[in-house]
Amino acid sequence: MKKIALLLLGGLVLLSCGRNKKEGLEETIKPKEISLVIDGVYEKDDSLVVYKKVSGYYLYDMPITCKVKGSALIQRILLDIPGGENVSNFSIVASTNKLQEHLTLKNISIKSNDSLIFDGDNFKHSEYFMADESFIWDPKLLRCNLVHTNKYPPGLVGNEKLEEILSK
Repeated sequence: MKKIALLLLGGLVLLSCGRNKKEGLEETIKPKEISLVIDGVYEKDDSLVVYKKVSGYYLYDMPITCKVKGSALIQRILLDIPGGENVSNFSIVASTNKLQEHLTLKNISIKSNDSLIFDGDNFKHSEYFMADESFIWDPKLLRCNLVHTNKYPPGLVGNEKLEEILSK
């Protein structure tokens, strides 16, 4: 009887130790979660559309959208990017509201698992994102005048410098 009890106790110890090791591995190997942090002034209600680039192609059939409430104050917009581990770049439609005349984008930063991997605050993002012809920079007011009559809505696309950062 003592042998059976010892065998059961030994088996329990072995099983519980193995389970703890597996759980510990799952906690340390966390998938990379990417987030875009955008600080901007949207004077009117609007929405953003973000497309991620994976394996050399923008996934235009998988848009990530975010509604923005209009305000004269700067606001922080946080977009969690699903399946962020393979993202190599971003294309951002900054405004879909044709009544939005001006836009101030003070910051576009990128986080990975809540750690900052790209700091685009204080307009530093302008070196890493190319704006299309729908953005007309106003240096006096530090904002963009938006043109909604072009073929595409006002947008930004990350350049090669951003892709280098995201590939690390």
